[in-house]
Amino acid sequence: MKRIRTRIGLALALTAITGLVPLGCESLPDYSQQPELNPIQDEFTAGKDRVPTAQTLYSMSRLLVVRHREAQAEYVLTRIIDEHPNFIPAYNDLAELQMRNDSTNDAMATLAMGLALDPQNPVLLNNSGVCLMVSEDYAGALDQFTAASHAASHVPRYHANRGVVLALMGEYDQALEVLLGVLPHEDAHRNLGMICRANGDRARAADEFRFADESHDRHP
Repeated sequence: MKRIRTRIGLALALTAITGLVPLGCESLPDYSQQPELNPIQDEFTAGKDRVPTAQTLYSMSRLLVVRHREAQAEYVLTRIIDEHPNFIPAYNDLAELQMRNDSTNDAMATLAMGLALDPQNPVLLNNSGVCLMVSEDYAGALDQFTAASHAASHVPRYHANRGVVLALMGEYDQALEVLLGVLPHEDAHRNLGMICRANGDRARAADEFRFADESHDRHP
């Protein structure tokens, strides 16, 4: 049952909750789009003697991911972290690749290194919460999502992820309060109902689906 609960939680947190933007793992700003960064004009074409900057290497890693050369992208991101440890986007992107390869522990370690440098970074906090939720450490995930929502209270994603993990913990009333803060009533009740059903609480699920239908009838 716990495994089913986790899959449902991830389905909500890593794809999209109805009525809201995609939730879950988030990327930092795409530094590869800055004027300096043309992934074609890297150190191989702009001069072999020039030492590539962190942003140039980062641009290369993004290009490698687009081309489905993820092992090489991981190598480049690891190089960035070794040579430019204060370049925070590399930690996030490396952790994302590690998560794709089901290396959750490695991803958590990578994010922890980034957070040691930038403890209030909401993107790193949120993605750390996703890793902990995958590992079924719901209390730890809640702490990270809460910290992310405090660091960037204007971002609905972090509040919604907090609501999801509260629901997975069986704290339905608290979860509903959080979800109602970022979702229309119908969507908040319907999404909570999905998690209640996954948790095996059919009575509460039925109530939430009924509330969702009533909200829809009032505001078609």
